Amino acid sequence: MGQAETQAERAFDQVVGWLEHFEPLEDPRQAGKVWYRLDEVLLLCLVAVLAAAESWVEIAEFGKKKLELLRCFRPFANGTPSHDQLGDLFAALDAEQFQSCFIAWVGSLTKFGPDIVAVDGKTLRRAYQEGGGKAPIHMISAWSSRQRLVLGQAKVAEKSNEITAIPELLKLLTLKGAIVTIDAIGCQKEIAATIVEREADYVLALKGNQGTLSADVELFFAEQKACDFPRSARQRCLAHRMRNLAVKVPTDLWPDFKARASACYQAPSGPSRASWRRACGRTTGQSWRARSPALRMTSRPASPTCGSR
Repeated sequence: MGQAETQAERAFDQVVGWLEHFEPLEDPRQAGKVWYRLDEVLLLCLVAVLAAAESWVEIAEFGKKKLELLRCFRPFANGTPSHDQLGDLFAALDAEQFQSCFIAWVGSLTKFGPDIVAVDGKTLRRAYQEGGGKAPIHMISAWSSRQRLVLGQAKVAEKSNEITAIPELLKLLTLKGAIVTIDAIGCQKEIAATIVEREADYVLALKGNQGTLSADVELFFAEQKACDFPRSARQRCLAHRMRNLAVKVPTDLWPDFKARASACYQAPSGPSRASWRRACGRTTGQSWRARSPALRMTSRPASPTCGSR
């Protein structure tokens, strides 16, 4: 009995939390003529869809048969609406507001750290009329690989394409720390910049129709592979050294120290070793140690060997 009560309380809290995310959604009906409250209608649709309802008729039928269940969460003083009333109400709702509320709710569920978000576009089946009476509906979706659910969707505007719709969808999502994957149509500077602004990383497919970009990338990887990726090794070594020095260099001196050391250490030629000594050792390194008690106890950094040839 106690376990059943706990599960019921948890279910009630989850329903309340879901409805709270839809509170900003405006009801387009006149207040004096509202027979079915908006939160009750939303709750009916949620529970019915979870029970595999796929149309307004099935949702309305579910409401009639499960009215007592629904009243465990909301009053439903006037019962549940018919399928025509459901369709009319949802047709009048602000689609952008509804989408923002939905994405906010989905974002509250993603509490498992960085994720892989796959962005792709699909044309809905039977969403067109033969003879050009109605153009097919094309949707952009963001799929969470870890959560296994759709984080958000956006409709591609008529006379437009995915290139303009993808950035608008990305701006609605919480992507910090995630990896966003998109097919070749998403290999655009604006899309990559939007992902970076959202504090995420990206993996974009690349085809040969991107001018000389494909050839440049192939050449870059060929050169790095021939050199056994020496620059990457040096960068890893630099990161290790910087982590050790970050706790020893005063906060006000660290930006200057880091910039000089990085510039010297990432130089591709041999003299970078001497430059590193000058930046972190006998010259600037000594002046920093003179001003920092923590650095006085450390010897100057040795000459870098990681990734050198």
